Amino acid sequence: MFCSNCGNKLEPDARFCDVCGAKVEQEFEEQPEPKAAAPQQAPARKPAPAPARTAAHAAPRRAGQKPDLKKFRIPALAAAAVVVVVAAVSVFTGGGYKKPVTQVVKLINGKETELVKYLDATLPDFAVDAFEDIDEILSDVTDYQEAVDQFQMGLDDLFLEMESWYGDDVKVKVKAVDQAELSRSELNSIRNDYRRGRSEVRELQGESGLAEALDLTGPESKRLDAVLESLAEDLDEIEIDKGYCVVFEGVVEGGETEDEQEFELNLIRINGKWTVDVTGGDFQRIINSL
Repeated sequence: MFCSNCGNKLEPDARFCDVCGAKVEQEFEEQPEPKAAAPQQAPARKPAPAPARTAAHAAPRRAGQKPDLKKFRIPALAAAAVVVVVAAVSVFTGGGYKKPVTQVVKLINGKETELVKYLDATLPDFAVDAFEDIDEILSDVTDYQEAVDQFQMGLDDLFLEMESWYGDDVKVKVKAVDQAELSRSELNSIRNDYRRGRSEVRELQGESGLAEALDLTGPESKRLDAVLESLAEDLDEIEIDKGYCVVFEGVVEGGETEDEQEFELNLIRINGKWTVDVTGGDFQRIINSL
């Protein structure tokens, strides 16, 4: 840099010429002191490009055209998994344990008199199978048929009596008002009660048994003994893995009349099926009242 007045060479930071004293004209303005740097911001993210539209997006599916099932495979599996989980939770938390009672209520409100339907609603499958086999074997035995007919007529009389008290629109409603899960020791006690029943079943076999009492001979006698033996074995191998003691409030209503009654039942899962415990609770009292 040189002095504009005399041409003397100047120092880079000189403000006056040291020869002629002329003020040095700066070629550049002074730079202001740098300010503290502002926090650096991340660069703005560019929006993602829109996905290319395929032929499937471009045109709506025509009526009757099969959808692309591959697109729905993951959602469908997820939905199926939810269903399985809900079903498992329902079983293991007792969601299905009230089924025997609700089935019986449905049968009563439908004025059902067929005995096997009540047994199927409340008893384990092996007991229902044994009853159906015995029912077939004893189809021609008068005493047995009279006993079955008497039960059915008793239900008919019950339904007629209910209608006379409550009217033609009589209905039975039942709801659980209290419950407690049965402990392992309680379940074992109930299982032992069922297992003790096998000795009573075996007393009905052979000589001086049920076949002789009903005058059965030959093949029918042997068939009956075989069914009873199978029933005894099933009782011996019975498995009870869960149960609840439930207090129900039963309501019979019709017109302006209504009656309420509380009763207690043990609902137990036998070999995977929810049933009514026929050895405890108010089961025997209810049966006797019918």
